[in-house]
Amino acid sequence: MILLPKTAGNRTVEKAIYDVRSGIAEGRTMADPLQESGVFPAMVCQMISVGESTGALDAMLEKIADFYDEEVDQAVENLTALIEPFMLVFLGTTDRRSGGRHVSTDIQDGRCHSIISPANILLQKSELAN
Repeated sequence: MILLPKTAGNRTVEKAIYDVRSGIAEGRTMADPLQESGVFPAMVCQMISVGESTGALDAMLEKIADFYDEEVDQAVENLTALIEPFMLVFLGTTDRRSGGRHVSTDIQDGRCHSIISPANILLQKSELAN
């Protein structure tokens, strides 16, 4: 708990963690100062309280971390799904910096890859010949 406040990167969270450390030194639970700070969600404070009272704080902290990991993954997936159509339109057009060659896009694993293949170059030449 000595190094934790400095790693938060946020002064409000840093102060809340210092308050938790002071509260623990005074014999209070970890959940009470967290809840009083108003910085952490009620669910987190309640899960920590349950973990403290049952002696399974480590398991509860792991569950909280897993919950927020899943929430972040879902938010990234949603954002990627929103941006993907715009990327397809942007990257699917002719790239003028490549000398007008046809550029196709391929979406794999949520990433967009531009492909300038020999087949695309031959396609362009055949279109110019007609």
